[in-house]
Amino acid sequence: MDEYGEFDIIIDDGSHQSEHQRASWQFLFREGLKAGGIYIVEDTYNSYFPDMTDEGTPSFMVTAKIMIDLMHMNYILAGNTGPFIHEDPAGYSMPMEYYEAWIPSIEFCDGMVIFKKRLRSASHAPKLVWIDLEEHGLE
Repeated sequence: MDEYGEFDIIIDDGSHQSEHQRASWQFLFREGLKAGGIYIVEDTYNSYFPDMTDEGTPSFMVTAKIMIDLMHMNYILAGNTGPFIHEDPAGYSMPMEYYEAWIPSIEFCDGMVIFKKRLRSASHAPKLVWIDLEEHGLE
């Protein structure tokens, strides 16, 4: 990346091992993808083959499914965020706040997952506030 800078689109068609897909995605999505860029992980069906995922580590598809919940974190009540507030939610360490702030959409296709990166971080965007209307006499 020192030579070429950040990319508009990254297509991961590498080793197809879940841990390699996850490691590449964790680094390249953060460090190699421009704001507004697209990151595609191909051959994700390998997540369903036991010999393509190290025992005891989550598959890449598990990682992608966790990202769905992170995209919706703004709507999850505080009592339900336990799996996401810890440093190691699914058996590996990931900077959850970063992904929550930068991923606005994930598309699942046959054999691939497509991540969109925001044009700018949403980390300072207003958060949804839950109000009990009845409690405040507004219902």
